[in-house]
Amino acid sequence: MGGVREVTSRICHRMRRHLWLIGCVMAHALSSSLLAEAARSHCDPGLQAAGARAIAYAERGDRCEGIYAQEVSGALRIVSFTRRSSNYRFSAERASLLRWPGVESGREVEVRASGLRRKLHYRMDTKRPSHPPAYTWPSDVLAQLELSRSEVGLLASTEQPVGEAMRRIVLPLDVTPTARPAEAAASASEYSVVLLCTLELQEVYVTLRALDVNGKPGRVLREGVGLDHGFYPAERPIVFRIPYSELDGGRMFSLSIGADLKNGEPRVVPEIVFLHAEPGR
Repeated sequence: MGGVREVTSRICHRMRRHLWLIGCVMAHALSSSLLAEAARSHCDPGLQAAGARAIAYAERGDRCEGIYAQEVSGALRIVSFTRRSSNYRFSAERASLLRWPGVESGREVEVRASGLRRKLHYRMDTKRPSHPPAYTWPSDVLAQLELSRSEVGLLASTEQPVGEAMRRIVLPLDVTPTARPAEAAASASEYSVVLLCTLELQEVYVTLRALDVNGKPGRVLREGVGLDHGFYPAERPIVFRIPYSELDGGRMFSLSIGADLKNGEPRVVPEIVFLHAEPGR
């Protein structure tokens, strides 16, 4: 009789141990899942959502998008780097297709949209796998804000090795409505770069240089060339073009932007590196 009790006790002990182990594994899996979900957040922690508005900056499935509280900054920044394309009105029934040049598999591409309309503090942030080199962007929020393509800046970037160092690389975006044939992108012959500054500027200067495969500086294509727009009001987009013909078949380039405020004080945009290639290549 005692032997039976001993066997039964051992079985119960093993069952309790197995249940405890299973519980630990499940708890770890749940914890890992929650951590992974938190890590996948697309929202910029530096932005504050604009109150309880229905279209406030917040997680929306595969992206974070909406209106945020006003930033107070005198910084000059690049808010858009795209292949030049035609303008169109965003519609809730028609998404936009964003495509970028091909980069190494396994990389993460950060895509950011910024409102260019004065006093409209709109942003969209998403993190996409580098392959496939495209993102279908829902237009419901954009349609609610009654925005058109020319009123939204788009910037994509990734980190990849260049020579012996990791560098953040800007990937020029091709932007088309999904309902429109993508062949329209093939007619593009230049890049459109958009700057924004919260202060009025006196002049903006552009330096463009070719880089070799290791990121070493090569031929200077523009050096401190003024845009000569004449008038640069605060919070108004400053647009300039880079024709493909100017890049002369190269693949990697650096772009530096400098500016003088109306009072003569200088402003500088940190140098960026961008790839010159067809979407997906």
